[in-house]
Amino acid sequence: MTAKQIVKINFLILGFGLCLYAIYTLNARGLPNPILSILGLPQNAHVAAHDVASAQDVNLCKTRVLGLIQPEKLKLIQNGNQWIAEKPESQAVDFIAVEKWLSRFCSAKALPGSAAKASTLASKASLANGFTPALFVKFIDGAVDVLRSDSSGRFEYNGQIFRSNDLAQALAELVTLPKAKSNSEAPKGN
Repeated sequence: MTAKQIVKINFLILGFGLCLYAIYTLNARGLPNPILSILGLPQNAHVAAHDVASAQDVNLCKTRVLGLIQPEKLKLIQNGNQWIAEKPESQAVDFIAVEKWLSRFCSAKALPGSAAKASTLASKASLANGFTPALFVKFIDGAVDVLRSDSSGRFEYNGQIFRSNDLAQALAELVTLPKAKSNSEAPKGN
């Protein structure tokens, strides 16, 4: 092997090492502020991008959902091939709309900066610290899970405390699901 080849290999190894270091630094700290200002990005954009990239999923539906209850707002129970909402009075809710809601929001993004596994004692203490039931999820196997929220927008579910814009949106949309069309209102084919 000639000296020229050895020099080339050393420069390639050095270049590879510098690339790995640059990747690590960008993942750990983000872009430096001068580069952010040159690109016209906000100074803390790298922090937000890091949080979004490392967001975790929270799964509300461990098995088939049979009912959803928002205290003092809505009780939505599946009865055969219909979803029945008991707001002030019972009425059928559009089956497809409920199933789409479940497919969109059974798994929600949670920001990991505030996610933490809580012990049973911490979970019980969270009830005393302003967490109130926001949604009861009843499953086909008879189990019931409770999603709790507090006034600051945090959620607690199965011992995990987190923030989630997806879940906040889901709870707001749940009470606005359209009622089912009766046979007389259904569009007629030609």
